[in-house]
Amino acid sequence: MPDISDFTSVYLREVGVHTPASLLHSGAISSEKSKVNVPSEGLEAMALQASNCQQCGLCDTRKQVVFGAGKQDADVVFIVGAPDVDENAQGEALVGSSGELFDAMLASMDLTRQQVYVLHLVKCMTPKHRDPSQGEVSACRSWLDQQLQMLQPRLVAVMGRTAAQGLLSSDASLDDMRGAWHTYQNIAVRVMCQPVYLMRSPEQKVKAWEDMQVMNQFLRTS
Repeated sequence: MPDISDFTSVYLREVGVHTPASLLHSGAISSEKSKVNVPSEGLEAMALQASNCQQCGLCDTRKQVVFGAGKQDADVVFIVGAPDVDENAQGEALVGSSGELFDAMLASMDLTRQQVYVLHLVKCMTPKHRDPSQGEVSACRSWLDQQLQMLQPRLVAVMGRTAAQGLLSSDASLDDMRGAWHTYQNIAVRVMCQPVYLMRSPEQKVKAWEDMQVMNQFLRTS
């Protein structure tokens, strides 16, 4: 298996950055905000409860609930839409090729999966991977809100149109939501493209790079 640094180098070249990732940033991201350590049993207990959720019809078709994973006191939480077939099978967000790209994007900012938390707006796969309905988003909202209350992130990065419109209760286009700050539960929110879209439209990777730079600056200075 290729090393993640190989994917990161390719990603950086594609967005026009030729400096090695290890030289782009110095020093760890620090925060003056005092955070409460999240008891592991808190999220684990919630995940167990969610695994038996029957608040909408998706419980009849899912293989499993894809609850979320990562650092339990992460400064940044990434939110994507609904699980696809591979994510539903593996029980984790952003796997396979899109996961490799996501890992490269994180590595280019001196971050790893172990330093962030990744979750879905809707925890169960929708039939034929259609957009989740408003009712399905609403049914999962309580799980999302509880996760964010426990995680207490400084920043939420919402990836893709489905996740952005669902989280922010907006019908605006992704392009209209990108490039601006939003808030949810008094948490700063940034909208960006999702990795699977960037794989189909690699010329758009520079937008993701710009978004990651803005978010990284926020985490370092706020």
